[in-house]
Amino acid sequence: MSGLLQHLVTRKAWGARPPRSTSRLAPAAVRYLVVHYSAMDADEQVSHVNCPGRVRGIQNYHMDSHGWADVAYNWVVCKHGYIFRGRGWRVRSAATGPANGFSVAVCFLGDDTRGRDDATAAGREAIRSVHRFVGAHAPNLEGVRGHRDFMATSCPGDELYRFARSLK
Repeated sequence: MSGLLQHLVTRKAWGARPPRSTSRLAPAAVRYLVVHYSAMDADEQVSHVNCPGRVRGIQNYHMDSHGWADVAYNWVVCKHGYIFRGRGWRVRSAATGPANGFSVAVCFLGDDTRGRDDATAAGREAIRSVHRFVGAHAPNLEGVRGHRDFMATSCPGDELYRFARSLK
């Protein structure tokens, strides 16, 4: 994987379960990077040592409650600036419904509580790092969108949505 993804946490390092299956997604098919959030308070993660367990919890929920093949996202980022490899690059996500065939997904491990900067500077920089990576590898990338641009949801919240739409 390119050096563009700084502070990358491998699947092995965060204790990922193996995927049940994978569906490939060609880089030329990717038109959007879609930003999501986990809707869990980022303040619960005082120490980065708690973040791998949170990512495992999301993976377990997606696989056990939804029956999905793996964690839905290609990457998950935390407020400490780390990027957890989810499904990874060249793998179709399960996060954005009808847009899964032409997008990749990054999820911020946190919420969007009004009046509080949940997505820290380090968390936003991690999303920027994913954006740079996707931009360098997806020749038809049109931009960054929020989950709400493709489905009826408030995700990724107003704060992260404004940030996502500001990325060029």
